[in-house]
Amino acid sequence: KLHTPWTLTDLLNKTYSNNLDCLLTKYLEKKQFLRSYALNANSFSLKNKIRQIYKIPSNKINVLYYGLDNKDVDGYKDKKSLIKGDYIIYFGRLEERKGLKTLANAIKLVLNKKKVKFVFVGNEPDYSHGVKSYIINKNKENLDKIIFIKHKKRKDLFPLVSNSKLVVLPSPWEAFGYTCLEALSLGCIMLAARGSGFEEQIQKGNKNGFLFTPNNHKELAKKIIKILNMPKSKLNKIRKNARKRTLYFDNKNMTNRLLKYYEKLLKNENFNNNSNL
Repeated sequence: KLHTPWTLTDLLNKTYSNNLDCLLTKYLEKKQFLRSYALNANSFSLKNKIRQIYKIPSNKINVLYYGLDNKDVDGYKDKKSLIKGDYIIYFGRLEERKGLKTLANAIKLVLNKKKVKFVFVGNEPDYSHGVKSYIINKNKENLDKIIFIKHKKRKDLFPLVSNSKLVVLPSPWEAFGYTCLEALSLGCIMLAARGSGFEEQIQKGNKNGFLFTPNNHKELAKKIIKILNMPKSKLNKIRKNARKRTLYFDNKNMTNRLLKYYEKLLKNENFNNNSNL
């Protein structure tokens, strides 16, 4: 069962780690991928990446999305936020592969047109390439409008997300993007980068969210301003569609599909006779 392998994380973060632990992890990942009878990816986006990197036949990789307990998320929707006023939020790790430099470059363009704050929730790992410093250095004249908050548990995080004007997830590539699914379930207005797992959650035609071209900070800024200027009636419709979309990913649906997949594998004679497993 695959999420984002370290081999891919290392590539996306441009860390190219060559220490013993990383090299061993990459070797073991490759060894296991190639010797497994079947692989289960959490998105078609991840399936395609794994297939390309390791030259694995497409029919060997199945796609089963992650599930979400929508009822659990409901308990956080109506709680007040710790932040006053209008704000745009990003939540997740502060690292290179999350596209935060693109967002950092868009902030000034947005603040020239709109009175809004930018909130970043998440921790910065050692391999982040100084993403937090980059955001600060690019926006020295607007630091009073930028807020950094360390990783929060759901009871504190979800009210922050739910009360935002807009959730921005600028990752150039994501396997699935669980944060996107959580935000949609909270009924948030979403703006994410196209070309990866986000597009498997956000439907075409801006029905339940919006997409922009990865690494394009000017387009990102224009989209943010456009969304902030939209009438409440239109945004409320998108919020309802966002929540409706997540019902497809509900835990009950995903669990049933996962069980059927495993049952199908167990009935396969080649699977049961495979000496590599």
